Amino acid sequence: IHGYKSRHQLASLCRRQDRVAEAESLWREAVAERPDFVPAWLGLAELYLSMGREAELAAEVARLESAASTREAAQVVRARLHLARRELTAACALLEEAVRSSPPALWARLFLGQVLVQEGRDRAAAVRVLREVLALDPHQPEARRLLALLGKAGGS
Repeated sequence: IHGYKSRHQLASLCRRQDRVAEAESLWREAVAERPDFVPAWLGLAELYLSMGREAELAAEVARLESAASTREAAQVVRARLHLARRELTAACALLEEAVRSSPPALWARLFLGQVLVQEGRDRAAAVRVLREVLALDPHQPEARRLLALLGKAGGS
């Protein structure tokens, strides 16, 4: 297996097959190769949270926050920690700050859109953020899925 994206995809498959140790190892290899690759960090975060390893994940985030190149990944993963604790307001605030500080922050926008949809209080903001994601990546499947869901929930 070559490349961080391939490792991430294989780790996702291993996780679905409950091959946890293998998934963790592959995600660790992916983030070692590309520390700014948010999808691998989110996979690792979900794995750690499912195993009750929140403190270990928080330590990883603290390490990520120390470098400018991994700031978006750190903010998204820290927001995921807030979400695990059901701290939606804190997660939204962190992601909004990530978007303000880095206009091309695709992953922070996508995760913010997911949180806003989950929160369900500001549909207009969720739609706006998801449309921003599609402006950055017109083929982003999760943003398209969420916009379709919002469309079914009450029209666009």
